[in-house]
Order: sequence, then C-alpha cells, then structure tokens
Amino acid sequence: MLKRFYKSLIIIAIIATMGGYEAYACFVQGQEPIWNTYSKKKLDLEIDYAGYYNKDVDGNPNAGHWRQKDLTHQKFFNFDDVKPGDWGEGTISLHLKNQDAWGCAIIRPTENDDISSVEPELLEDDAENNSNAWDGELAQNLNFTVWADVCKKNHVKPGDNIYQPNCDQLLTSGTGPLQTLILPLADSENTNVFSGNIGPLTQNKDYYLGVSWTVLDSVGNIIQTDSYKADIEFYAKQSDKNKSFRCADITVGDTDKCVPRSTRACYSGNSTTKDIGSCRSGLETCTRDGRWGKCKGEVLPVEEICDDYVDNDCDGIVNNDCVHPSCRGKDDCDDKNPKTHDACVNKKCAHEKYHWF
Repeated sequence: MLKRFYKSLIIIAIIATMGGYEAYACFVQGQEPIWNTYSKKKLDLEIDYAGYYNKDVDGNPNAGHWRQKDLTHQKFFNFDDVKPGDWGEGTISLHLKNQDAWGCAIIRPTENDDISSVEPELLEDDAENNSNAWDGELAQNLNFTVWADVCKKNHVKPGDNIYQPNCDQLLTSGTGPLQTLILPLADSENTNVFSGNIGPLTQNKDYYLGVSWTVLDSVGNIIQTDSYKADIEFYAKQSDKNKSFRCADITVGDTDKCVPRSTRACYSGNSTTKDIGSCRSGLETCTRDGRWGKCKGEVLPVEEICDDYVDNDCDGIVNNDCVHPSCRGKDDCDDKNPKTHDACVNKKCAHEKYHWF
C-alpha cells in the first residue's frame, strides 16, 4: 500500500517580555512588538537565533537565522511539510542589557489541530473536527528537548547548537507540550541553569538555549495535514527589587498580558475558514488591566445565501448547498456528480440526469 506523508506543520512563534516595572514587550504570531517604557532605565532583552532542518550543525543554518535584535516577525521551526524521521535544532541566544534579572522561559501551545482528513489518514484516525483545534496527533509524535547550552570542554563551547549529555543542562524532554510549560532559567528558589548557582542572570552577558525536535520514524499516516503551534515567551524581571521572585508564581493568564490600548488581529472561528470567502479577522484591544478584550469586527461563517455570489460559509465554494442557485455560466453549476448534466438556464442552475437508451 502506498503511504504518503505531507503537510504536517510545526510553527513555534515567539512572545518576548522584558519585565519588572521598567519595560514590557509583546509579540504574538505574526504581529509587531508593542513597547511601553515606564522609567528611564529600561530592562532590555535581545535575541538571535540559528536553526537547522534535517542537517547537522555546520555553521550554515538553513532553518531560520537572525542576528541579535528586538523581535518583529521571527518564527522558530516554521515548516509546512514535516514527514516521519524529520528533525531540527535551533539555538536561541539571549542578551540581557542594563540590569540583572530573574528569567523564565514559557512554552504555551496554541494548536494541535487535525486540519483536514485525507483517505490514507482515515485508515488510522477519525475525521477532523472543525470546531476542535486540539484533535491532531503531531505533538504526541514529536520528541522535543530544551537545554541550557553551557558545555565548555575540549573543543566544545556554549552556543554550539549541539546537546552534550552530562555537560549541557537539560531543562525538559518528551513529546511536544500540550499544556503551558514554565521553565525557570534563574529565580529565587531554583539554581541558575547557566551558572549552576542560585542567582539572577547577569546584565551584558550572553546566554544560550538549545531546542530540538524529531518526528518519530514509526509514526504513520495519522499525522497527515496536522498542525502543531506554540508560543515561546521569555519573562525577565528586575532582580534587585524582587528578591523572592519565582517563575512558579507566574500564572497562565500572566503570559497573555498586553499594553493597554494596543490592538491585535483576532479570529474566533476555525482557522481553515479565516480569510476564505466572506470570512475576515477582527480586532481586539488591550484593556486597562492589561488583558485582551473581545474580538470585534470579525466575520464568521454563516449558512450559504443563494444568489449573492458570495461564499458565506467560507468553504471555498460559492453558492454550494443551494437547490437552484443563480449562475452566470455552466461552471457555476458543477455539482461534481458525473451522472448529471449541468446547465445554466435563465440564470438558474439545472442538473438533469443522463438518460441511457
């Protein structure tokens, strides 16, 4: 039996927060960062990245690469055709400026979706549920590892993109996270993963995190067309005025804070209908308490309206599910049934059955 694997998706996007009362920045998949400075002395965090896909580390990254900067539209592990046995690695370099700070990394999954179902996949899996963004299997069939890249011995050095067991500091390993995962990098009750001692991250020093993933060789057609997405947030808080800060005290809600009166695009419908037909994204505005408000102005799928030449249910087909929709030509009337003769007569569709003599 022919097995085909295609269009499994991994996107790990970034949220970056630089904290305390000094400054706050937010980046959520595909949106510009929003800055709000509360004092003259700003805690700052810049990031650079080098990624590899199905390739050993050789100094020439082929899966995302940018130099030290404030984040804009960067994404980690942005692949739209992942197959069994595929693998990738990326090193995230953190550059803390102006103040010592406590630090946490937060991985927040946003989707593990079975976007559609094709025939080979249906032999192993149920049909997709369009209202459920968590009915996929890609995350469960990933090996996912995060480590502090600190090893320094012989010819090995920190930030080399290679995990060295018993030398680099392992932070987490397992399948792709399906729940928010908070990783203390340095806080008041956990050892600083980079120094091995209790204490904050030091300003004007570079730190390296390695992240790797592998799709299991043994996985079958069950991951076809599945999509896995997650946000990564870096949370930093000034240490000298927050002696007892703990990453464990961050609630899931804290990871979605925003700058009051800032805005971002939103869409509460199924992602497969977004920007299809009449469906459009809306806009949500950050409230005074730093939380995202209701999504306003979005256009969601509705029952098909005949004769308006608009794809109202946002499935990519105009005037489908209409008994006698209006038409301008034969192509508007194609019902995909080989046993009928499709015609457009007086601007109305007709589907006459073939008669065999």
